[in-house]
Amino acid sequence: MPFQPVSHVIFDMDGLLLDTERLYTVAFQEICERYGAVYSWDVKAKVMGKQSLEAVQIIRDTLQLPMTPEELLKESRDKLQILFPTASLLPVCAVMDGDQQQSDNASTNIQA
Repeated sequence: MPFQPVSHVIFDMDGLLLDTERLYTVAFQEICERYGAVYSWDVKAKVMGKQSLEAVQIIRDTLQLPMTPEELLKESRDKLQILFPTASLLPVCAVMDGDQQQSDNASTNIQA
């Protein structure tokens, strides 16, 4: 069976092509709120760019959550499994695809 020529390559979807940053915030806010903690911009800024286990360690320690980093990581991944399929394309994707209508729709779906 011959291979089809490659016409597109997705090299980094998370936060570049798909609006996932908002979904990470939603997942961690839901977890933290259960313990009376707030996943604020200050906490979020501390974990940006960190590897997953290091990030959840910082969140847990900063907010004094009563769970291990591994438990927080598992719970956040479980929530993200549900949330990720709802991720919107970022506007640049729709423009690259030549669909201005989709670009306009994606722009309206983005929330900080």
